[in-house]
Amino acid sequence: MDDGWFGARSSDRAGLVDWTPRPTAFPEGLRPLADHVHGLGMRFGLWVEPELVNPDSELFREGPEWVLHLPDRTAHPLRNQLVLDFPLGTHRVLDELCAARPALRIEACSGGGGRVDLASLARTDQAWTSDDTDAVDRLAIQHGFSQLYPAQVMGAWVTDSPNPHTCRAVPLRFRFHSAMAGALSIGGDLTRWSAAELAETAAYVARYKAVRSTVLTGHQYRLGSPSDGAHAVQYVARDGGESGGPPVARGTRRPRAGPSAPAARPRSAGGVPGGRRRRDAADRDGTQRRRARRTRPSGAAAARRPREPDAGAAPGGVRGRAGPQPQFVTGVPL
Repeated sequence: MDDGWFGARSSDRAGLVDWTPRPTAFPEGLRPLADHVHGLGMRFGLWVEPELVNPDSELFREGPEWVLHLPDRTAHPLRNQLVLDFPLGTHRVLDELCAARPALRIEACSGGGGRVDLASLARTDQAWTSDDTDAVDRLAIQHGFSQLYPAQVMGAWVTDSPNPHTCRAVPLRFRFHSAMAGALSIGGDLTRWSAAELAETAAYVARYKAVRSTVLTGHQYRLGSPSDGAHAVQYVARDGGESGGPPVARGTRRPRAGPSAPAARPRSAGGVPGGRRRRDAADRDGTQRRRARRTRPSGAAAARRPREPDAGAAPGGVRGRAGPQPQFVTGVPL
């Protein structure tokens, strides 16, 4: 449940940080909605923003001195919000939540990717990478993000076309292939998608579930970069049992203005320079990542410089493997 479920939140001018269900929208509270979601086989989640507050809120009226401002200066809202004197308390709250509810999943989301740091990721399960969900723009965004952070924390959404922010129209398969390189989510208005689009979506989701473990915990190879015009990302399972797949090895041709030469076709990890990086230990759903992150060296391991694939690697990028070659390496022209 996104923004708007709480307090007097009929607009973005009121109610922020009054964490009680909005009575006009949920007269019986959130339990009936949560039960319905659980009945569909899904988990229920809530959006919260603990650091900001609307001046028109019960919390601010109770303690106006709790916002950050100089004593001799007037606090001026931005986007109808003030900042609470709460930054270090955020980590303490997250630690207490995780201790009390070990199965709780938390996404770090702030300012369009403004909370992607090691301290936050040690306490959360994934991060909101960027407010820009345009599948073409995301190629460069995700390429940069993956230089330091693993795919399992990279939130990647399939949204509507044309994109609500860039107004670019992108085919559904391209949107999915781009988002499947991270932690896949869908954020479109499904009531407006055609029956054919919903069927295609179901097939992509099923395929992603089949390769999710390889994407989220495998070795990553970057086959070129977005500036090359055509590039791909390939994932290889740690045990070498699976490599790539339409969701995880994507070749793209970025739209250009004016005439341009055809881009080179990306090659698999064994034949091009690429970065091989080890991912955090995790189960298929990634619910044990916090424990794994807390027991590994901080900083240096995550920021290790990518290496060339081993000289003895098979075409799938797995050293010394003489068995089956990668089954699923695909190009996805726009």
